[in-house]
Amino acid sequence: MSGRANYLTAAAALKDPDHVGRHVAVVGGLDDHLPPLVMADYLARQGRQVTLLSELPLAGQAVEAASLYMLLRRLMERGVDIRTTTAGEGFAHRMLALRNSFTNQKTVLEDVDTVIAIDGRIPEDGLAARLADVAPEVHVIGDALSPRRMLHATLDGARLGLTGLI
Repeated sequence: MSGRANYLTAAAALKDPDHVGRHVAVVGGLDDHLPPLVMADYLARQGRQVTLLSELPLAGQAVEAASLYMLLRRLMERGVDIRTTTAGEGFAHRMLALRNSFTNQKTVLEDVDTVIAIDGRIPEDGLAARLADVAPEVHVIGDALSPRRMLHATLDGARLGLTGLI
C-alpha cells in the first residue's frame, strides 16, 4: 500500500485523504445517523471502491426518511457495497474480519486498503478552555459538550438563549 495508513479515524481520513487507499471499508458500527453514510459518499465521489458496514438492520436508520432515501440511492448509484448487520472485527494483511451482528457468523472482506472507523467521537472543548481566561462567561454547548445530532446542539443553544444568560 506504499505510504498509506491502514486504519484511520474519520477525522484523520478527512484531514489527509491522500492516506486513504483505493478500497476502503467504512465501519459505521452502531451509528444510526449521517456520519457513516456521508463518509462513504465522500469517498465514493473520489472514485474509491467503498464497502459500508453497519451493525444495524438499516444503515442510517435514524436519518429523516427523504434524506435517507436520497443518500442510500446515491451510494448505490456509485456502487457502494452496503452490508448491514455486519461488524468489523479485525484488520490485517488487507483482510477485514467481519461478524454478523445477530448470528455471529464470521466472514472476511478481502483486498481492503484502508479501514475508516466512524465511532468514538469525543467532545471538542478546547476553545472553551482557552476562552475561560479572556471571556467573562463561557457556555459549552453542542458537540463541544457531547457529540450528538444537530437537533441537540440547536436545543442546547435555544435553552441557553431562554435563560437570558447570553
